[in-house]
Amino acid sequence: MSGETSLPRLLASLNPVLREGACVYVTDERLSTRALAFVREEEGPCWVVDQSEADELGAAYDFVGAWITMQVHSALEAVGLTAWISATLARAGISCNVIAGLRHDHIVVPFADRERAVALLQPRQRADGDPTVSLSPLDDEQQRARLPQVWRDYCESLLLAGESEASADANIDRNRSVVMRGDVLSSNNVMFDVLHGDTRVGMLWLARQGDESSTSWFVYDIAIEDKFQGRGLGRSTMLAAETYVQVHGGSSLSLNVFGYNDRARALYESLGYEEIARGMKKEFSGG
Repeated sequence: MSGETSLPRLLASLNPVLREGACVYVTDERLSTRALAFVREEEGPCWVVDQSEADELGAAYDFVGAWITMQVHSALEAVGLTAWISATLARAGISCNVIAGLRHDHIVVPFADRERAVALLQPRQRADGDPTVSLSPLDDEQQRARLPQVWRDYCESLLLAGESEASADANIDRNRSVVMRGDVLSSNNVMFDVLHGDTRVGMLWLARQGDESSTSWFVYDIAIEDKFQGRGLGRSTMLAAETYVQVHGGSSLSLNVFGYNDRARALYESLGYEEIARGMKKEFSGG
């Protein structure tokens, strides 16, 4: 049976399992037949073994770790899983040493952090997302085809929010000057088709705020087509967006929501997004 390649499905069924006891890294060849893992390095071979077996033979070691296995069957060509694991643990200050097997990914973490690491990797946050929702990045040609409609939709939203046509046009021009390079998006931006299985159901636009070293990301746009709404796909798309941002080293994801869009605000609040600013306006009659 081939392994899973879809990152949302991998995360939804990660199932990290802690191996009993501690493990250590040794260079003592007497333990070569008892190894959990073996690496041949330029300086010589090393083995990962149970600490109890190293102690039995008096083998030297420094680092004492705990072995955690991801029970999901991950394909070797799967993209993003170990990056997400490493990023998740790094944010909690936990070092992570990854060992890929044919069927499963394994990590070795400091023994004192073992239970915290397992808890952080539990798929609780993504349990209410649809694992069949995935993000497919658009190339330049696809961006050129989609961007005109994106800007038209944004203009319509601005008008619904009470802006004048002139103000909406100026707003769009300002945004274009920031995010566009010619007729496509700059390198800090990525636009996706949102797929439900093999069916395109919407689009998502994410951007890294600042330079390449920034860990703050922004949702420029998210849209689920009308005929697919009411199925939880917006929630699943946001969860997929969070996964993408975390895999790419992001520490936060923010967004703007128009005041009239109560449905969207309720979704974001249910996902843990907090209000950090509120714009207000008063219209005067006459004048």
